[in-house]
Amino acid sequence: YQQMLLVVKLPRVRELLLVLFTWKAGFACTDAAFFLKLQDKGFSKESITYLRTIMSPIEFVMPILASHYTTGPRPLDLAMWQYVPRLLLGAVACGLVAYTPEEIGWEFTAVVMLFMAVHSAMSTSMFTAQMAFFARVSDPEIGGSYMTLLNTFANLGYLWTTMVATRLVDMLTVKSEDGEVEIDGFYATSMLTLGLGLIWFVLMRHRVESIQVAHMSSWRVAAIRRGRATSTL
Repeated sequence: YQQMLLVVKLPRVRELLLVLFTWKAGFACTDAAFFLKLQDKGFSKESITYLRTIMSPIEFVMPILASHYTTGPRPLDLAMWQYVPRLLLGAVACGLVAYTPEEIGWEFTAVVMLFMAVHSAMSTSMFTAQMAFFARVSDPEIGGSYMTLLNTFANLGYLWTTMVATRLVDMLTVKSEDGEVEIDGFYATSMLTLGLGLIWFVLMRHRVESIQVAHMSSWRVAAIRRGRATSTL
């Protein structure tokens, strides 16, 4: 635990934790509510489960394809290249929910499958870039615990943003006295998270760049230990 506290005290690690804790906000509504809304519109849960099974090869192949871009000194470039396009998928998700036909045929199912394929490819490659960066900066003196700490914060960033997005969808949904939905909070929440994601990209992309080009010594716990030793002299 003392080693983990030392890791968190590193300025570069704190910067990275800020990024990890916030960068999923722009995708939160799509990740949390899109498939639930499709089900509300009549798209069966079984069909979604089947389509997710079809996406499995993409999740297997994408890390291999992404490795061409993540094995070098700038693995996060891959994630940042896809950040805005993935945000725009939120607008596409709104369109799919809004125009879900009453009779769902193979044409609409094919469109949903294409959406899922693109979404899966982007999310998997961004995750690959993230893990490649963790592996690159982790202090070898600590081992896997360093990567576990970073991955834990990344997971927390996903969890709190999707929880808030789900809550916002419920709060912004207006129903009539007989329970019919008059205003669906999914659309407002989707646009809100998309806007937050664009703001995040503008404000944080340079911070991500500075994190990525930081000298490797700034990620090492030994830097703090040397500082302590110097202060005691």
